[in-house]
Amino acid sequence: TNFYLVGGLGATEFADDNRLTVNFGMGYQVLLNDWLSLHVTVREHVYKIDLLGEEKNSFNTEVASGLSVFF
Repeated sequence: TNFYLVGGLGATEFADDNRLTVNFGMGYQVLLNDWLSLHVTVREHVYKIDLLGEEKNSFNTEVASGLSVFF
């Protein structure tokens, strides 16, 4: 098994404007055997938004899972 941390910078296009986005999170991977693994990752995407006049931070959570086959 593996526990890992993820993080990065990017851009989010919203309301015809690109916004700097910071993302961070963690994940867990389970190696089921020599050639198969299962993983789950949770990330938080944070950017500033002023759509209704008042600037605030927007927090968007992403949950992803996957299956990897090694050959």
